Amino acid sequence: MKKMDLQQFLGKLKALPPAQLFAILGIGAAALIALDVFFIARPQVRSIVLLNDKARQLKADIKTLSDNKQRLPQFRSNLDTVRRQMKDFDAMVHKEDEVPAVLRIISTFANEYGVKIDQLVPQKSDGVVLVKNAEGQYSSLSILVLARAGYHDLGRFLNRLQQEHVFWQLEAVDIAADAREVSRHVIKMQMKILVLGGTAQK
Repeated sequence: MKKMDLQQFLGKLKALPPAQLFAILGIGAAALIALDVFFIARPQVRSIVLLNDKARQLKADIKTLSDNKQRLPQFRSNLDTVRRQMKDFDAMVHKEDEVPAVLRIISTFANEYGVKIDQLVPQKSDGVVLVKNAEGQYSSLSILVLARAGYHDLGRFLNRLQQEHVFWQLEAVDIAADAREVSRHVIKMQMKILVLGGTAQK
Protein backbone atom coordinates (compact mmCIF):
# COMPACT_ATOMS: atom_id res chain seq x y z
CA MET A 1 0.00 0.00 0.00
CA LYS A 2 2.80 2.38 0.92
CA LYS A 3 4.59 1.44 -2.30
CA MET A 4 1.52 2.37 -4.28
CA ASP A 5 1.17 5.67 -2.39
CA LEU A 6 4.80 6.54 -3.18
CA GLN A 7 4.28 5.70 -6.86
CA GLN A 8 1.16 7.82 -6.96
CA PHE A 9 3.03 10.67 -5.26
CA LEU A 10 5.87 10.44 -7.80
CA GLY A 11 3.31 10.32 -10.59
CA LYS A 12 1.68 13.47 -9.30
CA LEU A 13 5.04 15.18 -9.11
CA LYS A 14 5.77 14.29 -12.73
CA ALA A 15 2.41 15.66 -13.74
CA LEU A 16 3.13 19.05 -12.18
CA PRO A 17 4.36 21.94 -14.28
CA PRO A 18 8.18 22.30 -14.18
CA ALA A 19 8.01 25.54 -12.17
CA GLN A 20 5.93 23.98 -9.41
CA LEU A 21 8.05 20.81 -9.46
CA PHE A 22 11.28 22.74 -8.98
CA ALA A 23 9.70 24.81 -6.21
CA ILE A 24 8.60 21.68 -4.32
CA LEU A 25 12.01 20.05 -4.85
CA GLY A 26 13.70 23.25 -3.60
CA ILE A 27 11.53 23.33 -0.48
CA GLY A 28 12.26 19.66 0.15
CA ALA A 29 15.99 20.19 -0.28
CA ALA A 30 15.90 23.19 2.09
CA ALA A 31 14.01 21.11 4.65
CA LEU A 32 16.61 18.33 4.39
CA ILE A 33 19.44 20.85 4.81
CA ALA A 34 17.70 22.40 7.82
CA LEU A 35 17.23 18.98 9.40
CA ASP A 36 20.88 18.16 8.76
CA VAL A 37 22.07 21.45 10.27
CA PHE A 38 19.91 21.25 13.40
CA PHE A 39 20.11 17.54 14.15
CA ILE A 40 23.44 16.42 12.69
CA ALA A 41 25.81 19.27 11.86
CA ARG A 42 24.98 21.56 14.80
CA PRO A 43 25.90 19.03 17.55
CA GLN A 44 29.06 18.19 15.62
CA VAL A 45 29.97 21.88 15.36
CA ARG A 46 29.35 22.33 19.09
CA SER A 47 31.61 19.34 19.82
CA ILE A 48 34.29 20.74 17.52
CA VAL A 49 34.10 24.14 19.28
CA LEU A 50 34.39 22.49 22.69
CA LEU A 51 37.34 20.40 21.52
CA ASN A 52 38.98 23.54 20.11
CA ASP A 53 38.53 25.35 23.43
CA LYS A 54 39.98 22.39 25.31
CA ALA A 55 42.90 22.26 22.88
CA ARG A 56 43.63 25.97 23.44
CA GLN A 57 43.44 25.53 27.22
CA LEU A 58 45.70 22.48 27.03
CA LYS A 59 48.18 24.41 24.91
CA ALA A 60 48.14 27.27 27.45
CA ASP A 61 48.63 24.79 30.34
CA ILE A 62 51.55 23.16 28.55
CA LYS A 63 53.15 26.57 27.97
CA THR A 64 52.68 27.51 31.64
CA LEU A 65 54.14 24.18 32.72
CA SER A 66 57.10 24.65 30.40
CA ASP A 67 57.70 28.20 31.67
CA ASN A 68 57.47 27.07 35.29
CA LYS A 69 59.85 24.19 34.59
CA GLN A 70 62.40 26.67 33.23
CA ARG A 71 61.90 28.90 36.28
CA LEU A 72 62.09 25.99 38.73
CA PRO A 73 65.79 26.56 39.57
CA GLN A 74 64.99 30.21 40.36
CA PHE A 75 62.00 29.17 42.48
CA ARG A 76 64.23 26.76 44.41
CA SER A 77 66.90 29.40 44.84
CA ASN A 78 64.33 31.90 46.16
CA LEU A 79 62.92 29.27 48.51
CA ASP A 80 66.40 28.46 49.82
CA THR A 81 67.06 32.19 50.34
CA VAL A 82 63.82 32.62 52.30
CA ARG A 83 64.60 29.55 54.40
CA ARG A 84 68.08 30.89 55.21
CA GLN A 85 66.63 34.25 56.15
CA MET A 86 64.05 32.60 58.42
CA LYS A 87 66.78 30.45 60.00
CA ASP A 88 68.98 33.51 60.56
CA PHE A 89 66.06 35.43 62.06
CA ASP A 90 65.17 32.56 64.40
CA ALA A 91 68.81 32.33 65.51
CA MET A 92 68.86 36.07 66.23
CA VAL A 93 65.78 35.99 68.49
CA HIS A 94 66.37 35.53 72.23
CA LYS A 95 63.76 34.95 74.89
CA GLU A 96 63.70 37.25 77.91
CA ASP A 97 65.25 34.63 80.20
CA GLU A 98 68.07 34.02 77.69
CA VAL A 99 69.63 37.50 78.06
CA PRO A 100 72.20 36.30 80.66
CA ALA A 101 73.25 33.54 78.25
CA VAL A 102 73.72 36.14 75.50
CA LEU A 103 76.01 38.15 77.82
CA ARG A 104 78.06 35.00 78.50
CA ILE A 105 78.40 34.36 74.77
CA ILE A 106 79.63 37.92 74.21
CA SER A 107 82.17 37.53 77.05
CA THR A 108 83.37 34.16 75.70
CA PHE A 109 83.98 35.52 72.19
CA ALA A 110 85.65 38.62 73.64
CA ASN A 111 88.15 36.44 75.52
CA GLU A 112 88.68 34.30 72.42
CA TYR A 113 89.62 37.30 70.27
CA GLY A 114 91.60 39.31 72.82
CA VAL A 115 88.94 41.91 73.60
CA LYS A 116 89.10 43.00 77.26
CA ILE A 117 85.59 43.82 78.46
CA ASP A 118 85.31 46.29 81.34
CA GLN A 119 81.52 46.53 81.40
CA LEU A 120 78.74 44.51 79.81
CA VAL A 121 75.39 45.91 80.88
CA PRO A 122 71.90 45.35 79.43
CA GLN A 123 69.98 48.60 79.11
CA LYS A 124 66.24 49.07 79.41
CA SER A 125 64.23 47.90 76.45
CA ASP A 126 63.18 50.72 74.18
CA GLY A 127 59.61 49.40 74.42
CA VAL A 128 59.04 49.48 70.68
CA VAL A 129 57.37 46.32 69.35
CA LEU A 130 59.09 45.44 66.08
CA VAL A 131 57.08 42.35 65.17
CA LYS A 132 53.93 40.94 66.71
CA ASN A 133 52.46 37.53 65.94
CA ALA A 134 51.01 34.44 67.61
CA GLU A 135 54.38 33.60 69.19
CA GLY A 136 54.59 36.90 71.04
CA GLN A 137 56.06 40.38 70.75
CA TYR A 138 59.51 41.02 69.34
CA SER A 139 61.30 44.07 70.73
CA SER A 140 64.90 45.29 70.91
CA LEU A 141 67.14 45.42 73.96
CA SER A 142 70.32 47.52 74.00
CA ILE A 143 73.49 46.15 75.57
CA LEU A 144 76.25 48.55 76.59
CA VAL A 145 79.75 47.18 75.97
CA LEU A 146 82.82 48.99 77.36
CA ALA A 147 86.00 47.28 76.26
CA ARG A 148 89.62 47.67 75.21
CA ALA A 149 90.97 46.08 72.04
CA GLY A 150 93.03 46.58 68.91
CA TYR A 151 91.31 47.28 65.59
CA HIS A 152 91.92 43.79 64.21
CA ASP A 153 90.81 42.03 67.39
CA LEU A 154 87.68 44.17 67.52
CA GLY A 155 86.90 43.42 63.88
CA ARG A 156 87.25 39.65 64.36
CA PHE A 157 85.16 39.83 67.55
CA LEU A 158 82.29 41.70 65.88
CA ASN A 159 82.46 39.48 62.81
CA ARG A 160 82.08 36.37 64.98
CA LEU A 161 79.13 37.87 66.85
CA GLN A 162 77.48 38.66 63.53
CA GLN A 163 78.13 35.17 62.13
CA GLU A 164 76.58 33.63 65.23
CA HIS A 165 73.58 36.03 64.97
CA VAL A 166 74.12 37.23 68.53
CA PHE A 167 73.07 40.82 67.92
CA TRP A 168 70.53 42.44 65.66
CA GLN A 169 72.35 45.71 64.96
CA LEU A 170 75.11 47.97 66.26
CA GLU A 171 73.48 51.16 67.37
CA ALA A 172 76.71 53.05 68.08
CA VAL A 173 80.47 52.40 68.18
CA ASP A 174 82.93 54.92 69.67
CA ILE A 175 86.67 54.26 69.55
CA ALA A 176 89.26 56.37 71.39
CA ALA A 177 92.98 56.00 72.12
CA ASP A 178 93.88 54.19 75.34
CA ALA A 179 96.45 56.15 77.34
CA ARG A 180 97.39 53.02 79.29
CA GLU A 181 98.00 50.74 76.30
CA VAL A 182 99.16 52.08 72.93
CA SER A 183 98.22 48.87 71.09
CA ARG A 184 94.66 48.97 72.39
CA HIS A 185 91.76 51.40 72.08
CA VAL A 186 88.90 52.26 74.38
CA ILE A 187 85.68 51.05 72.80
CA LYS A 188 82.13 51.94 73.71
CA MET A 189 79.37 50.08 71.86
CA GLN A 190 75.62 49.87 72.00
CA MET A 191 74.45 46.66 70.37
CA LYS A 192 70.82 45.67 70.07
CA ILE A 193 69.45 42.17 70.39
CA LEU A 194 65.99 40.90 69.48
CA VAL A 195 63.95 39.74 72.46
CA LEU A 196 60.78 37.66 72.28
CA GLY A 197 58.37 38.74 75.00
CA GLY A 198 55.00 37.46 76.21
CA THR A 199 52.22 36.03 74.09
CA ALA A 200 50.70 38.52 71.68
CA GLN A 201 47.21 39.76 72.41
CA LYS A 202 44.56 38.61 69.96
